[in-house]
Amino acid sequence: MISRLIRLLNISEENAKVLAAKIDQRVLALEPEGLSKKKALKTVLKEFGWSNKNIEHFVYGPPKR
Repeated sequence: MISRLIRLLNISEENAKVLAAKIDQRVLALEPEGLSKKKALKTVLKEFGWSNKNIEHFVYGPPKR
């Protein structure tokens, strides 16, 4: 997750670790609502203001060519 954050957002490793911890914490908080991990991750990233393109790239990886 950290390497994807660094690549997508062009941030330092320290900032990526902090953001990854925040994302993980928020995803775990959504688990009792019955959402799958991918759906919860998409919801959290949407709350952080990410674009749909970046969300899909982050959750499923880069597009196949």
